[in-house]
Amino acid sequence: MSAKKFESTAFGKITYCGKTYDHDIVVDVDGSVRERRKTTIGGHAISKAELYRLGTGKPSVIVIGTGQSACIMVPDNIRKFVESDIGARLETCDTPTAIKEFNRHLMEGKKVAGIFHVTC
Repeated sequence: MSAKKFESTAFGKITYCGKTYDHDIVVDVDGSVRERRKTTIGGHAISKAELYRLGTGKPSVIVIGTGQSACIMVPDNIRKFVESDIGARLETCDTPTAIKEFNRHLMEGKKVAGIFHVTC
């Protein structure tokens, strides 16, 4: 079975497993993709509800792509929630770096999930 992976990202789009999306996406541990339902104005903050759903797949790592210019806010209470309540390590970085990190974790055999913001 080949590892599902990201191929590229640019402002307003992201390509995962040969399909290009023009909106924020969430990738679950099983590799399934869904559109990110933004729970804050403009989607520029990550909520516990978004992460809770990701946590049901029992990831060891959650990667958040914070946008092409890293505009998404990830408050300290969110990091603590992921580490203590979900039991995963949280990595946050701009989306171009995040897709590389996500792919690296997959290649290392880790259970990884993520949220990826495609603009700003």
